[in-house]
Amino acid sequence: MGGSTTSAQPSNSGGGLDDIFGSSMSSGSATTSSRPIIIDSSANAGYEMRGSFTKDSSTDSVTLNIEVKNLDTSVHSGNFQFQFKKNLFALAPNGSGVSCGSIQPGETKSGSLQVSIQKKQYQPNNDAPLVIAVAVMNPQRQKGSNVAYGKINLDLNNVLSSTKGQVPKKDYIGKWKGLSGEQEVNSKVSNLFSMESDAIINVMKSKNIFHVASRQENGATRMYMSARVMAPSKEVLLEIMLPPSTSGINGAKLCVKTEHIPVLKLVAGLVTNTLQNGN
Repeated sequence: MGGSTTSAQPSNSGGGLDDIFGSSMSSGSATTSSRPIIIDSSANAGYEMRGSFTKDSSTDSVTLNIEVKNLDTSVHSGNFQFQFKKNLFALAPNGSGVSCGSIQPGETKSGSLQVSIQKKQYQPNNDAPLVIAVAVMNPQRQKGSNVAYGKINLDLNNVLSSTKGQVPKKDYIGKWKGLSGEQEVNSKVSNLFSMESDAIINVMKSKNIFHVASRQENGATRMYMSARVMAPSKEVLLEIMLPPSTSGINGAKLCVKTEHIPVLKLVAGLVTNTLQNGN
C-alpha cells in the first residue's frame, strides 16, 4: 500500500508502505511518560508520536515502545503500521502493527512493536547508522495523507548481544592476532570516570561489552573484552590499558578490533563515552 507524506519530508525517509501489512499487534494503555519524538506535531499527521528502542537482556529481543498523542478533534482508533528503511543492523518490524487502543482527543496512549532482524533489511552503507528511518501509516486517514515519516535514535548497546557477547578465554588470543590493518582502531581516552578496573568492567557489562581476561604489565593493567553485534552476527574485541597507578595519569589506551568494519568507530565511540561518563 502506497501513500504520500502529510508534510515535506527528509530525503532519506524511505518509500511507500506496500509491504507493511501484517499481524503482531500489541495493545497499550494511557501514559504520562515522554520519549524522543518520532513524528512531530508539525507533520500535520493528526497525532504526535514518541518512541524508543529497548532490549530484553535475557533474550536479546528488541522492542519499539511508542507514545501517541491524538491531535485530532475525533477519537482515533490507535492503530498504526510501520516500515523501517534498510539499516546497518537489519532491524525491521516483526509484523507491522501497533494498537494503542482508542485515543480520545488530546489523550496520550502507549503501545509496543516487536522488532526482528531480517537479512533483507541489511544496508552497510549508511551516513547515520544509529538512526532508523521509519514510515508510519495512519489507516484512519485517506490514501495520500495517511503516511508520515520520522527517525528513531538507536543506542548501540541495544544491538550488542546480552547473551552471546563473551568470547571464550581460550579463543581470544587467536582471534585477536587474526585482526589487523583496517580491522583495528586505536585511540587515547582522557578523563575517565574511574581508574579502577573493576568499576570499568562492571559499567562495560551494562553496555553488553564483557570482560574476558586481565593482566598486569610493568604496573599497567590490560583488560581484554568482547562484544557481539547481533546482525550481522560479528564479534568485536577490545583492549583497554590503564597506566600504572603511580603515574598520576587519568586516561587509558583503547584498541578495538573486528572484521565488521562499519561498527569499528561506533563501538570505539561507545566505549570512549562510557569510560568518560560511567554510564
